[in-house]
Amino acid sequence: MNEHVRDLIERLDAPQTRGAARSELIGLRAVELLSALAAGANAERRKAILRVLLELKDARAEAAFREALDSSDEDIRAIGATGLHRLGARDALAACVATIDDAPDMLHYDITPSVRALTEMGVPALRAVLPLLDSEDERTRQ
Repeated sequence: MNEHVRDLIERLDAPQTRGAARSELIGLRAVELLSALAAGANAERRKAILRVLLELKDARAEAAFREALDSSDEDIRAIGATGLHRLGARDALAACVATIDDAPDMLHYDITPSVRALTEMGVPALRAVLPLLDSEDERTRQ
């Protein structure tokens, strides 16, 4: 990874520089961002990198999104499921169902990234979602 890309990735950490760095990174190849993930990153940087990869819709990020599903951070899991959906991955439906309660919208607690993705999937997602109406968790039923 070249020094310029490394600097842009570091600038993702600061709210003041995040937008400009994100915009510039979107124009770069996903390979650089995937290298940064592989090298290890704190949770906030990891989220920022994964969000940029979401926008790139590069199939090479599929493994990174799938790996994100195992995170202890619900935001990272939600990004992983959304990324798989945007890439049309075969396991996107299962990932969205598994993360349906993760990272709710602060103003609309019943809306999560996975709920949005499942809505976009439409009728094919119904078979997977209907059993959730019997969940013991009130949030999941909602």
